[in-house]
Amino acid sequence: MLSEDEVPSLSRVTLDQSDIAHLTPDRRVLALVVSSPDDNWLMPDEPFRNAGCQILRAVDLPDASEKCHYYSPDLLFLPLTVGGQNVTDQIGDCQSMENPPVIIVVASNDQINAAAEAMRAGAYDCLFRPFSNARLTKAIANAMSTLKARDPGEMPLHPARPIPESPPLADNLPADPGASSPRQKNNMLAVSPQMSNVIERARAIAPSDASVFITGEIGTGKSELARLIHASSPRAHRPWYAVNCATLTPKKFESDFLDPQGAAARAEGGTLYLNEICELSREVQPLLLHLLNQESTGNTPVPFRFIASTRHDARETIRQGQLRADLFYRLHVAPIALPPLRDRAGDIAHIARTKLPEFAEAEGRGFQTISASAMELMEAYFWPGNLRELLNVLWTAVLLHNGDALNPEHLPEEIRRPAPEDIIFTSREVDPNGSPDAQALVGLTLAEIEQTVIEATIKAEGGSIPRAARVLDVSPSTIYRKRENWERKDGV
Repeated sequence: MLSEDEVPSLSRVTLDQSDIAHLTPDRRVLALVVSSPDDNWLMPDEPFRNAGCQILRAVDLPDASEKCHYYSPDLLFLPLTVGGQNVTDQIGDCQSMENPPVIIVVASNDQINAAAEAMRAGAYDCLFRPFSNARLTKAIANAMSTLKARDPGEMPLHPARPIPESPPLADNLPADPGASSPRQKNNMLAVSPQMSNVIERARAIAPSDASVFITGEIGTGKSELARLIHASSPRAHRPWYAVNCATLTPKKFESDFLDPQGAAARAEGGTLYLNEICELSREVQPLLLHLLNQESTGNTPVPFRFIASTRHDARETIRQGQLRADLFYRLHVAPIALPPLRDRAGDIAHIARTKLPEFAEAEGRGFQTISASAMELMEAYFWPGNLRELLNVLWTAVLLHNGDALNPEHLPEEIRRPAPEDIIFTSREVDPNGSPDAQALVGLTLAEIEQTVIEATIKAEGGSIPRAARVLDVSPSTIYRKRENWERKDGV
């Protein structure tokens, strides 16, 4: 148990009377602004109030974390460094929330690299100091448009909020944990058989209390899949509590999990989501393992449903001594592997055609369709940032251009003209003279040779169909279609 002076002060969570005096029931978008009292002039109240925002301020990162997790703001404005600390971890922590805010970072002109890192971590926009009220107003408007594009039927998001009688103690819990349940709909856009299998598997294991272990590259939707499992489970009416394992310290674990009034302890009966489990410190791993081993079986309900996720190769992190094997196997009961976007047949086109008109409507643009040439480039691109990168590309195109159709010139340079390292690969298996073993193909039909070459090329390109399509000089859709035909024949 932490001593009283070690427990972070929560008194700062309460709103100042001046913060709520102007509120009316229709001003429901909550903006959390992180700045020291001396820097408040950078973020004056007026632009936020004119945009219909309720503004809440935080003076440091602990204060921001407390308010972010309790109030679940729609918008978050914060400097790249607060009190000498980089905010990248804070951004990741917010991204793991059930309803993550739209994040705008504030930087100076000498922080361009740090700003780019923050954008990669999930920030939506960056304001470079000094900026005018007009630039701030535009950033607020764009961020609010993003909220509307996420789910147009849910704007505005928040009722005006009164001062709480006492500060809350739970990070991810609503004021009344039993008052509402998570949305039961599936927000994952997919038509591919790969993702259909993933979603079917997720729904199949949702009713169980078994721990789930989700793997997938960055931006593939691990958090969204975890929320789908929670929403489809008998625990859906109980709290969802997300933990950013990269920032979890022994002190925070003790205060959140071991204190009966701690944030996670109050989520008992719900789902505990361990985001990026492979980045959990070695000091915290035995504490979590002890908690896992205390779970009871039989007639007594399990305290939590554990869902863990990682973008790393978990077994490799075990070999390197970064992750305890016993912790991994305790969590790795129901594994689900999320495929990268480039390997989801048809999903790039489906997602792009669905989201482009939504973004265009939010920004007052005319885009409704995507030209065949632009779609071919998008389907051939590697998408290292997966779904998150695709949505960013569409959003940027809408912000910078206008028209009825999205064309190649509206796409970024890396998609229109891939770098040589994205095209040239050295993993192909050839003989020492550089020639393929043609003798192995003798006796096969042309159709069998075609299938053999295509499958071998896909394997040589690390399983990536778009990269194999580049090597073979065909469109990815051609390979997808042929593979579906082969699977259909094999099933007959």
